[in-house]
Amino acid sequence: MDFERGRAYLALLVAALLLLLLEGASLPTSLALGGIDWGEAADALMPLGEFWVRLFDWYIAFCSFAVLNVMTGTFCHSAIKAAEHDHQTIMQNRKRFKSLLSDIFSKMDVTGDGKITISDFEKLFEDEDMRAFFETIEIDAVDAWTLFASLDVDGDYIVSLEEFTERCMQLHGPARSVDLYAMKQQNLRVKQELQELIDSQKQANERLNYLLHVVIPPLTPLPSVQGITTKASFEV
Repeated sequence: MDFERGRAYLALLVAALLLLLLEGASLPTSLALGGIDWGEAADALMPLGEFWVRLFDWYIAFCSFAVLNVMTGTFCHSAIKAAEHDHQTIMQNRKRFKSLLSDIFSKMDVTGDGKITISDFEKLFEDEDMRAFFETIEIDAVDAWTLFASLDVDGDYIVSLEEFTERCMQLHGPARSVDLYAMKQQNLRVKQELQELIDSQKQANERLNYLLHVVIPPLTPLPSVQGITTKASFEV
């Protein structure tokens, strides 16, 4: 009885799997069999024996996975090509933007020494075209000093071509999450350094107080000059 029930359940399971295979492999198998429904071909093999039907099922499954693999490979290849094209486009845009920044810097560099000072930058910042250029690349600044300080990386009040191009490319566009995270990390480092400086100052004050009150004894008051003079006169 249990054996019969097991065969019945197994038959239902096999039928369900065949149904799923039939629904999922209808398009690939129709392509493999030249448009013929593979269920009809399997029914035609039934008189020859169940072995041939199962072998045909395995063939259909293999063809289905092969066709799906080819389709997946095609989509992946297209996606990779699109990503490569996007990467090339980004690199071309970066080169074009860097060349534009070099041209702008050459206009600012009046002396031609490859450096601009705050005075040169202030004169050019008053130009409407220059301000419009910075607004176009989404670099907003209240005044020339603020923007110049943002471009001056090493703080020597002189901006070189490399500093100008690199900082403009970094400041270009809205703030990104990585920029905000870097600012947060920098603030944490500054806070830690300030705390260390405060602790060091406290330790220095404690050592100074120890030297003043413990190591160095209090000075005894000196006798008055008037008393010394009077005593000397009596001795004479």
